[in-house]
Amino acid sequence: ITIEKGRIVYRSPESDPVEIDDIDAELSARSLDGPFTATGTATVHGVRASFEANSGVLALQGQMPIGLSLALRDADSRLTVKGALDQSGGQTRLTGHLTVTAANLAAALDKVAAGMAAGLPVALDRPFSLDGDVVASPAAVEMSQVALRLGDTTAKGSVTYERSGAAGAPSRIAATLALNKLDLDALTAPGAAAETAPAEAAPAETAPAEAGTETAFALPAGVEAGLDLTVDAISFRNAVINRAHLAGKLEGGTLKLGELSALLPGNTDVTVTGTLTVEAGAPQFAGAVTGRSDNVRALLEWLQVPVSAIPADRLHKFALTSQITATPRLLQVSQMGLTVDTTRAAGGITLALPEAGRGNLAVGLGLAVDQINLDGYLPPPAAGAAEAAPAEAAAPQQAAAGLPLDALKPLADVNANVQLKVGSLTYNAQTIQNLLLDGSLADGVLTLKELSVGDLAGGSGRLSGTVSDLAGAPRFDTRIDLAARDAARALRFAGLAVPAAADLGAMKLAGSLAGGTADVSYDLSFSIVGIGAEGQAKGTAQGLTQGVPRIDSTFSLSAKDAAPLLVIAGLGGEDQPPIGALALSGTATSGADEVTYDMTLRLPDLGGEGKLKGVLQGLQGQPRVDTTLDLAARKPAPLLALAGLGGAGLDRLGALKVAGTLAGDAAAMKLDLGVDALGGTAKVTGDVGLPPEGTAALPHLDLSIEADHPELRQLIAAFSGEAAQGPKLGAFSLSTHATSTDEALTLSDLEIGAGDSRITGTASYRPGGVRPKLTADLKADTLPLSALSGG
Repeated sequence: ITIEKGRIVYRSPESDPVEIDDIDAELSARSLDGPFTATGTATVHGVRASFEANSGVLALQGQMPIGLSLALRDADSRLTVKGALDQSGGQTRLTGHLTVTAANLAAALDKVAAGMAAGLPVALDRPFSLDGDVVASPAAVEMSQVALRLGDTTAKGSVTYERSGAAGAPSRIAATLALNKLDLDALTAPGAAAETAPAEAAPAETAPAEAGTETAFALPAGVEAGLDLTVDAISFRNAVINRAHLAGKLEGGTLKLGELSALLPGNTDVTVTGTLTVEAGAPQFAGAVTGRSDNVRALLEWLQVPVSAIPADRLHKFALTSQITATPRLLQVSQMGLTVDTTRAAGGITLALPEAGRGNLAVGLGLAVDQINLDGYLPPPAAGAAEAAPAEAAAPQQAAAGLPLDALKPLADVNANVQLKVGSLTYNAQTIQNLLLDGSLADGVLTLKELSVGDLAGGSGRLSGTVSDLAGAPRFDTRIDLAARDAARALRFAGLAVPAAADLGAMKLAGSLAGGTADVSYDLSFSIVGIGAEGQAKGTAQGLTQGVPRIDSTFSLSAKDAAPLLVIAGLGGEDQPPIGALALSGTATSGADEVTYDMTLRLPDLGGEGKLKGVLQGLQGQPRVDTTLDLAARKPAPLLALAGLGGAGLDRLGALKVAGTLAGDAAAMKLDLGVDALGGTAKVTGDVGLPPEGTAALPHLDLSIEADHPELRQLIAAFSGEAAQGPKLGAFSLSTHATSTDEALTLSDLEIGAGDSRITGTASYRPGGVRPKLTADLKADTLPLSALSGG
């Protein structure tokens, strides 16, 4: 029988019609009982295929050999079934062998449905084969000795299906599959996935608005299914995942995950178990997650988490145990036990997405850590980092003036409760005990209930407060109360330099800080018992976002031993001469573009006291000073050494006093200063100024200088370091006018009096060229050389 352009339509009330068109076939039979053969081509749903079929003689009470082969034209793919049909016992049963081959699986799928392969997240453009024994009947299908291959990946296993036999009884499906390897790096096709991802993801943007129309989630209730899948090796991100195993069972509308496990990079063993159920139309998973790693650094690097800054001797051991409950809107991690290196933590985490009646993300965290050494996880300070940091930080500070409270604005959309306990924390080689952080977020208000330390260098500390209006203009109000029996340890913990031999004793710090992005008010006090130090500062600072802030402050500082305080403040070294007691107090008040200050300093052990009063103007541009100063010390050497004017002979200066005025800026400063030193006096008036930056010009000078001393021999002895010997030489005096150009310094109208002698003239100094040049034109009436030399 020959069929040309034939058509078959199969209709069933339970499914859509099936149409087979363009049938071109030849059918033959030796008799009405067979054997039968059929060959030809046909189009099914637009797919053109060729077929070959044959059977033996009909045997209603025995086996009948059959064979079927289907092939897709131009796709080099074929499905073949060979076996026997047994109709004895009143039930039809097929026993045979199934083979499916495709030279290119992607091309074959595209023949079945155009674009099918391109829309899949893996690349299937490689050879494919499926081979196995089949036993099928209307009630069950079993496929055993399954051998599957896709490219270099092979799998073996079995699949069974049992149709529901009685009303209400479930159908059963079970599959066991073992893969030798799975190369996800080769199979992953990011290009194909990326092309369709945006279009598929777009509806998610509008999904929240249509929450009421969401389809209820359900698991099939009329099916029991089981899966046992193993993969010896999975290649992913240029690493290998070993011993992957997935075992699960769907039964009674519940999906039981017996095990999802794998050995990840870093010898990291991870296992997930649990149960997926349906609650109120939504999926809910309850289970456990465990993990263990011998090299968590390798795992994090594989996950592309940057860890290069953490020292190499850290991030080795890792262990995790936890219970998990998850729904589309809630994640709870409870009974969590976490170990990283030698640090152990226990607690839980809760995340809840916004929903009806609550528009904010909700977070709950409770964590207890036994001990952690932060020093071990911080990178070592880079050489030169301290010098480079200010220059690098200058630009960001200008671009982001004011306190960085706006960085907290994203927290306005979060409700949270956080409690963190740390038994022991080491930082800057110092250890604190019993750290507690207890805080909450609610309706745009951050509340720090308590940040406390049970043992801070033998004492305790506590910080509390609030940050309100996170979504608008955030403002903070905090209180600090700290006490330590060992101030040195507490200060070192804060990263401050403390003299090694300093006996600072106990320390207290208390007060309040409040304000917003552009302003802050403060009222702070501290004491350090061992050096008798006390200090207070109270006031406000406003306009923090507008360049130089406006301040209104009073402050005081006193200490029986000031040297350790200066080292802590970075103003001196441990080898500096002792300064003794110190007392400093004053006020500072800002106007629109200036600061008015009034400070008093006392150094009783050095016989020192001083006053500094004036105005600093031009804060928005070129600062200018207008200051009156009056500073004096009977023992000035330690102060001069602190200012960097060290050297021999400082202890022979005797009493030192500087008084007068300074007015101007760095480029043009007007001086009117009187100086008492070495038993004499000096007067300096005029103008000085620094040269333009980046030039080799000399500083600008236009000064009148006068100096007097009652006895020249005493002055010479002060410089030479030897006792004054010989008869008196008489008084000494000097007067001159010092001026400068870009290249030279000149002393004009120079007049020196030494006893009965007078020296007059001019002198100049040129530092440029190959060698400096000093030129003088002096006249003297008499020079008592023998007297000057002590003869």
